[in-house]
Amino acid sequence: MGISSQISPDKMFFNAFLHSLVTMRVAYVNQRIRISFVSSLVYDPRSMVPDPTIRQPGFDLPRHTWSMLNRFRTGRGTCRADLHQWGRSTSESCSCGQKQTMIHIVDSCPLSRFEGGLQRLNTADDRAVHWLETAAKKALAK
Repeated sequence: MGISSQISPDKMFFNAFLHSLVTMRVAYVNQRIRISFVSSLVYDPRSMVPDPTIRQPGFDLPRHTWSMLNRFRTGRGTCRADLHQWGRSTSESCSCGQKQTMIHIVDSCPLSRFEGGLQRLNTADDRAVHWLETAAKKALAK
């Protein structure tokens, strides 16, 4: 006799029911994580990286510069808003007085913005790399 014939129908029903509850809970948690991530984005990162299977501009940059570029591409990094959210800063304000997000630093901060914004920064040309290594580094160091 197999194991299934030794388990009562009630027990089999309960096990199946419990399994479906766990499966539904995992799906629910995964959905909440996805919604939370997408709602936190200011823009769609797929517009920055249309084909992730090819090397993106700046791939050959030094690791620190490449990492910083990707932080701006994803909108997540060591800016004040993220540090505050993670409990690592008492304030989320930029030196200019506005909420300091990665997008704010590159697109709208009067103290650090990059001419051409995030779209231009994504090209990783010489001006973009210089900005990453100077103004962006300075803005994120505060």
